Amino acid sequence: MILKTPSPHLLYRGSWQTRGFSPTAFFVAGEAEKRRQQQRVFEELERVTETRLAPNWDAYQAEPVSDKTYGYAHHFLMALPFGMPPPAVGAEPDGHLTFEWYRTPHRTLSVSVSPEGELHYAVLIGRRKFHGTEPFDYDIPETLLTWIREVYAE
Repeated sequence: MILKTPSPHLLYRGSWQTRGFSPTAFFVAGEAEKRRQQQRVFEELERVTETRLAPNWDAYQAEPVSDKTYGYAHHFLMALPFGMPPPAVGAEPDGHLTFEWYRTPHRTLSVSVSPEGELHYAVLIGRRKFHGTEPFDYDIPETLLTWIREVYAE
């Protein structure tokens, strides 16, 4: 990756910056960026949930997002291993919250969190399509971790 130096005091690498020049400085800056991305996902979950608490939030009879659904979704994010690519957050008309990992149109995973604590997923890897349901017991099922890694595999 090419380093850009717009000022003599900051080095940019990707989307993060550091004042240091050592491999350790780049490592620390990269880990700090991962933390910021993780925080942004929690903020996005909060924002999406707040705007979908009322019935009919989409003007087409959508169900509100319940406190139980939000709780499961929040715990799901908490259970993701540190450094895992952050998902986009959305809500569905049935009141479920959705996490999506998207790399390309043919490498994507969508996980829907239900108020019953079920994780419904659909994944597209190339021309292969898979879907299923996993119970959420406050640990991310290995199946889903494998699919997230597969979406981002080279």
